[in-house]
Amino acid sequence: MSATGEKITHLRKSRGLTQEELAENARVNLRTVQRIESGDTEPRVTTLRALCNAMNVNIEEVIETGLCENRSILFWLHLTPAAVFLLPLGNIILPLILWLSHKDKTSHVREQGANIINFQILWYVVTVIIVGILMFGLKDYMATAYMLLLVLMTNVIYPVFVAIRIRKGKIRNYYPAIIRFIR
Repeated sequence: MSATGEKITHLRKSRGLTQEELAENARVNLRTVQRIESGDTEPRVTTLRALCNAMNVNIEEVIETGLCENRSILFWLHLTPAAVFLLPLGNIILPLILWLSHKDKTSHVREQGANIINFQILWYVVTVIIVGILMFGLKDYMATAYMLLLVLMTNVIYPVFVAIRIRKGKIRNYYPAIIRFIR
């Protein structure tokens, strides 16, 4: 099996697609998908682009780019949102710095970092809205403080959980991509 075929197979399975569904979504022949995944043939650029679009991935994730595998970078990338306690906007700034410095050097950093940053921007906006509602809606400032602490703690506990999963080798998107600010 070729490296491209292996990556397409892995991406297809990680998205819960059958070969038939991928072929239908990409508007290519089922036999073409089978040949690519088995390594019998390398896909043409147009076919590869169609398959990537059908799976909603960048073409760079499939073709060999010379990126090195470094789980410790991914581990730290997932831990950086916990910096919200140390630095205002640290949950966005630190992942952004790591993402910018390693996205073209280390595999999985481009998509994982983009997902983390998108989620953290959205999390920050929602947190500001919640705090605003609580501050102006409730006169009990202790309740507001406890709610803010609860929201902040979720943004520390979840990244630690994800970083541990990444360290164990389970690389996948753990953050929902509701709104994409960066790609």
